[in-house]
Amino acid sequence: MLGVAAGALLLLVINNGLTLVRVDPLWLQGVYGLVILIAIGIDAYVARRAARGGAHS
Repeated sequence: MLGVAAGALLLLVINNGLTLVRVDPLWLQGVYGLVILIAIGIDAYVARRAARGGAHS
């Protein structure tokens, strides 16, 4: 649940920052997509490491 809140906060901060510098709304959607793809990639990497036993908790 904390990860969801952090992700929503990150997208909000990115939205506000890019709006302040007057970035075209079409580019905002591209940035959102890129952030989501990066998050999916990180999640897959972490899951793969955990499956191999490489993650220490």
